[in-house]
Amino acid sequence: MFRNKDDIRLPLLFLVLIVQAFLLLRLDWLTSPNRTEIGHIAASLRLYETGQFDLFHANPPLLRMLIGFIVTNMIHPQTDWSDYSPDSRKRSEWASGVSFIRANDFETVRQCFFLGRVIFIPLILLGGYFGYKFAGELFGGCCGFVFLILWTFSPFILGWGATICPDVTAASFGIIALYTFRHWLKKPTWVMSVLAGVTLGLLPLTKLTWIIAFIIFPVLWLLVSQKSFKNFGQLIIILIIGIFVLNLGYCFDGSFKRLGNYTFYSVSLTNENSVNKFSETWLGLIPVPLPEQFVLGFDTQRVDFEQGIPSYLLGQYSQHGWWYYYLVVLATKETLGTLILLGLAFILFFFARFRTTWQDEIILVVPFITIFVIVSSQTGFSLHSRYMIPALPFLYIWISRAGILLLSRFMFVRVIVPVILLFGTISSLLVYPYSMSYFNEAVGGSSQGHCYLLGSNIDWGQDLYELRDWLANHPESRPLYVSVSNIYPLETLDIRSAGTPPKWRPYQKPTGTWAQQLTVGPKPGWYLLGTNDLYNADHDYDWFHDLIPVKKIGYSIYIFHVTLEEANRLRKQYDLPMLIEGDFE
Repeated sequence: MFRNKDDIRLPLLFLVLIVQAFLLLRLDWLTSPNRTEIGHIAASLRLYETGQFDLFHANPPLLRMLIGFIVTNMIHPQTDWSDYSPDSRKRSEWASGVSFIRANDFETVRQCFFLGRVIFIPLILLGGYFGYKFAGELFGGCCGFVFLILWTFSPFILGWGATICPDVTAASFGIIALYTFRHWLKKPTWVMSVLAGVTLGLLPLTKLTWIIAFIIFPVLWLLVSQKSFKNFGQLIIILIIGIFVLNLGYCFDGSFKRLGNYTFYSVSLTNENSVNKFSETWLGLIPVPLPEQFVLGFDTQRVDFEQGIPSYLLGQYSQHGWWYYYLVVLATKETLGTLILLGLAFILFFFARFRTTWQDEIILVVPFITIFVIVSSQTGFSLHSRYMIPALPFLYIWISRAGILLLSRFMFVRVIVPVILLFGTISSLLVYPYSMSYFNEAVGGSSQGHCYLLGSNIDWGQDLYELRDWLANHPESRPLYVSVSNIYPLETLDIRSAGTPPKWRPYQKPTGTWAQQLTVGPKPGWYLLGTNDLYNADHDYDWFHDLIPVKKIGYSIYIFHVTLEEANRLRKQYDLPMLIEGDFE
């Protein structure tokens, strides 16, 4: 049927891309808006309505432009800006997002987020296609498919690709930009210079982290190019075009504002009087060749990292993050199949047959290490594994060299890579559609993920739609006492809370009168807790750890029905007085 390898490669390529599109499309509809998305939708709609870039300026506007334009013109949702504040310290994107949800009915809100997410699917598929091309050109056609399988079925790409958060799309743009720049390095024509400049400029319009590309590209040129006056001139053109495209993305709003005229709030950019540290120096006279809100976005991010946020790792809470956080993330949230291939690729790297040119090896390694080191160095807090996603495609391409084994003369060698890929793919799909909460088998699977990571790694409000459906089919689960740490207004999902669950630390000693002790500790009833709440730093709900939930929604939400007998069993264990009917009504 197929005359040569190329005849089968094209159908396989399209088949894998179609599978990824289907998986993302289903997740787009099934999952509820996570906490970060609620801020993004507000910023997207405000950008379209007003042309202002200030809301959620810690994230660049390229993707918000698409979302705001398409969602507004196709669905026509209501907006409410009563909670908007121009003061960046108030981070009013969250309150504005909640106001947007309250201003619309459930179906309208769901359609808005679904459509906003669907917009990203073609951009993610482009990343898969160019990554396939990239890996194939470096190591051979079989290796392109190794990359494509890793990219398509990665829990990171599926979980966060089905959101309007920019991380996966930024990873896609990273692949395209580096692929284009590599081709310019190989064949430095003026046409390729323009293409490289455009793709470079688009990168930081997806995510602030990618401003580092304006350093990575010149470094790569210094390390691997055949330097000449012409090449240097084209590199300058690439950088100029990149800066132009970046400013164009903001419509040149506040571009070339003097550094000393900015109002900063972070310690890094202010003096002891909390004033812009550059305002009275010669540096303050320099025009910044970047949009104003882009620069202020950096300041806002620095404020977040300097203030710190309670973070969690390996069962411990801290007021700061850890430099090795993302190493733990890789070890626990990447599939074992991918990690095994990583180890195999590391071994194969020492054999010349499995290496590409040293220049291409550098082109792959430098962006990955740079991004990974940058995100790891921000230890003000460690909460979000998604911050490292832009680095992942370069790791996947580097790993794809293992695909060369498919050309071995020995059958048992040829099956090694497919078996490992199949193992990783099945592992990911067994957890799907709860990909955001994925943990690999080495740490006990997704049900044990809370022992290692919390926050957006498990519970970020993404399973509320399924919760809504379950509660609608179980009217007996009332009254319901709720502790779910997300900002989505639950009442708009017909989830009514009768209050918070009773708090009790198992090591706590009973105090007060007998009557007072009857009012605290385990009680009968229906309880709804998110994973972040169930394992919170205060241990307020540790008493639930001895109970079996009647329902788990994915891996992020637990529903308990505590009977009188169960409550009294725990109360006896905690030296609390027994309850009888009437004590808890």
